[in-house]
Amino acid sequence: MSRMFAAGALSIAVVAAASIAANAAAPLPGEATLKVAPLIKKLTPAVVSIEISGHVPSQAGAKKRETRETRGAGSGVIYDARHGFIMTNSHVIEHAEQITVTLTDGRKLEAKRVGADLDFDLAVIKVEVEDLTSIPFADSRELQIGDFVLAISFPTGMGQTVSSGIVGGLHRNNVGIEQYENFIQTDAAIYPGSSGGALVNLEGDLVGICTAFSGSGNNNPGMGFATRLTAGQPLLRCTLHVGSGSIAAKALTVSAAADDTAIKVAVRRIGPALVFERLWEETGCRAVISALAGARGHKFVLERAVFLTVLHRLFVSGSDRAADRWREDYAIAGVAGLDLHHLYRAMAWLGEELPAKEQDGRTPFAPRCVKDVIEERLFAHRRDVFTKLDLVFMDTTSLYFEGAGGQTLGRHGYSKDHRPDLRQMILAVLLDGDGRPVCWEMWPGNTADVTTLIPVIDRLQRRFAIACEIASNCDPFQG
Repeated sequence: MSRMFAAGALSIAVVAAASIAANAAAPLPGEATLKVAPLIKKLTPAVVSIEISGHVPSQAGAKKRETRETRGAGSGVIYDARHGFIMTNSHVIEHAEQITVTLTDGRKLEAKRVGADLDFDLAVIKVEVEDLTSIPFADSRELQIGDFVLAISFPTGMGQTVSSGIVGGLHRNNVGIEQYENFIQTDAAIYPGSSGGALVNLEGDLVGICTAFSGSGNNNPGMGFATRLTAGQPLLRCTLHVGSGSIAAKALTVSAAADDTAIKVAVRRIGPALVFERLWEETGCRAVISALAGARGHKFVLERAVFLTVLHRLFVSGSDRAADRWREDYAIAGVAGLDLHHLYRAMAWLGEELPAKEQDGRTPFAPRCVKDVIEERLFAHRRDVFTKLDLVFMDTTSLYFEGAGGQTLGRHGYSKDHRPDLRQMILAVLLDGDGRPVCWEMWPGNTADVTTLIPVIDRLQRRFAIACEIASNCDPFQG
């Protein structure tokens, strides 16, 4: 009975199309011969050797919970030369505490783990270096049984090797290796150490990652398996297991997008948008903001710009410029077409003063603006016939402005942050009895008298029909 061996290290190979040509009959006059040497020369710099070291738990039954040192090797494929991203099998870097990548030019680089999908046995690592070569992705859905393929990898104890063969089967799902199996079967040689290597077509595009072979020992009887890579679909659904951080900040996806020249693959976190998008919908934020923005005729999706800036402030905080840079690492629906000036315009829109006829209820400190309408509509969205604000809580704090800004509300006064040289303002958040936010208010930072809350409270009673109000931490300089 043959056993399945997950090929634990580099990649593979021996150039097969060349051997086919060598054994074939002499070509007829004018008959083309297949030369793969130029293609191999172009592709081999993109396939790397990976070595790992780490610790694994001691064998079951040991009296002490000890670990033992482990070392391993495998192969990897550079798919993004600009950012240094390398794809391999997740079992290659399992238990890795240190990952070393060796390029074909002899350079040895320390790599860091980006993420891994154990179910599909795929992983991404990253190196910081320039002058890399990458292999573009092909759409493996176009593969057919009988197509010629090359396997490039680093078998254990050998240097980089190239082998050739044909696709012998597709959609193999009864191999018994992974949780989810959809393998390419090939007779291109795959050995121990070839895991993570490249399976490419004769156009030089990556169609799969060498993963395993079937055999009764360390020799390959001619049946290897590669994980399919399908451009345009997620390649990884992985979680970064670092510390005890939330899954929202660590879920990753690798997606492929085609342009006129090549297929580019970017690694992006999906967690923040995945979690918060649902709350954004359920609370009515998306519907309310879209409705208010729809009448304005903006040439960009204003609701998406607001969503991006809010999401950034929830997870990181910072300026609109910081949000524009932050979103590059995250998969957020509908923000690809946004530029920095769109974020500036979205924030300006939220603070835009309403027409004079809609200024009923303004305070001496601040006029009514678009954000007030959004708060009132969101409150109406979740309100029913039994909803009353009999009891609310107000919490305040003081903020200061650095650099330009704060000309309207900023005032020099007492600073709990010990920065009396900077303009201050007071920020208050109103919560209902269940702890849900209702709205927020602002007033100048030199208003130390608690009586300055009265206009704000009057305004809140008019906006939300509050019957009774309790102010908690209402001293602006103690909040």
